[in-house]
Amino acid sequence: IPADLRIIDAKDLFLDQAVFTGESVLVEKVSDCSNPYHEIFDIPNVALMGSSVVSGLGTGVVINTGFDTYLGKVGNKVTTKKSETNFDKGIKQISRLLIRYMVVVCLAVIVIDGVIKQNIDEAILFALSVAVGITPSMLPMILNVNLTKGSQALAKKNTLVKKIDAIQNLGAIDILCTDKTGTLTENKIVLQKYIDARGIENKSILEYAYLNSYYGTGLKNLVDKAILTYGKENKIDEYIEKYE
Repeated sequence: IPADLRIIDAKDLFLDQAVFTGESVLVEKVSDCSNPYHEIFDIPNVALMGSSVVSGLGTGVVINTGFDTYLGKVGNKVTTKKSETNFDKGIKQISRLLIRYMVVVCLAVIVIDGVIKQNIDEAILFALSVAVGITPSMLPMILNVNLTKGSQALAKKNTLVKKIDAIQNLGAIDILCTDKTGTLTENKIVLQKYIDARGIENKSILEYAYLNSYYGTGLKNLVDKAILTYGKENKIDEYIEKYE
C-alpha cells in the first residue's frame, strides 16, 4: 500500500501489518468503523502505508502520503538523534572533573613556581607539562578495549552487539521485556491433542476439524494450518473422500 488510506469499500480484504505490529496474523479491513480502537493500525477502515494486501479487494481514499504517513513519522523518530546513555553521561562527568582538577593544579603550579623561581615563563611551561601529564590521553583507548572484551564475551554466548557503548546500559538493566512472537518462537501452532466436551480423546473431533479447515473458504489461519498439517501427517486426509 503506497499511502495511508481510508477504506470506503472492501470485500474479504486482508492485510499483513507485520511491519508495524510484528505479528504475522492477517488483519481484515472493512469500510465500517463502529468498534473502539487503541492504536491507529487497529482501526478497521484504515490501511497504512507499508502494509501488504494478501487477499481480497478494496477501494480507499488517500489521507496521507510520504513523511506525513504513519510509517513516515515512525521513520523520522528512528532517524532522530537519540538521548545520551548513562555511559556517555558518566564519561562526560569524569572528563569535566579531570579538567577542573587540571585547571586548579596548573594555576597552583604557576603561582607557586613563579613565586619561588621568580620566572613566570618557566612556571607556565612547567604548568603545561603538568597539565599534559594529568590529561587522561589513554582513557578512550582503555574504555574501547574493555567494551570490546565485553562484546567478545557476549559473542561467545551467541549475542550480537551492534553498539559497544550499549554494553554498560545492558549491565544496568533490572527488567528486560521481549516480544516472543517470531523472536523466541517460530510463530507456529502445533496440534497436540483433540478431545470432546467430556475431555475424552475422540477421533471424530479431529475428522470434523480437518473437514472444516480443509473446506473452509477464505484464508487459512494458524489453527487451520496446524490441523491440516497434523491431518496429513496422520493420514486423516484419506477420510475426506467419503464426504466428497
